[in-house]
Amino acid sequence: MNNCIFIGNLTADPEMRYGQNGTPITKFSIAINERRGDREETEFIDFVCWDKLAERVAEYARKGRKVGVIGSYHLERWEDDHGTKRIRPEFRARNVEFLDKPPQQQEGTSRAPQSAPPAQRRSREEDDELDQLPF
Repeated sequence: MNNCIFIGNLTADPEMRYGQNGTPITKFSIAINERRGDREETEFIDFVCWDKLAERVAEYARKGRKVGVIGSYHLERWEDDHGTKRIRPEFRARNVEFLDKPPQQQEGTSRAPQSAPPAQRRSREEDDELDQLPF
């Protein structure tokens, strides 16, 4: 089983770009505070997500918002320009839940809507289609 669950605050606004085939890709990072005895430590976790989830996270997530992220751990492997083999841990988000109220919109701005639906990979229509399958 490869399943990770994290709750933390976004460290910056997410960054969305489009892959070669036009697929939306969003990267974001959260800070997780953890108590160890009488001191508190902060861990920073980077995530990547694709498709509809990437679009929703880019639209609704803003620096400082508290989110819950369910995803999986993956080791990204590549070779750099000098032929050196590189490796980097990557967390792939499958579900992002916004755990706080969105910040109040300031007059004249349209950054984030007043309420945000959970950002999930499948749409409600896709779930309805799955419910109708005969198996």
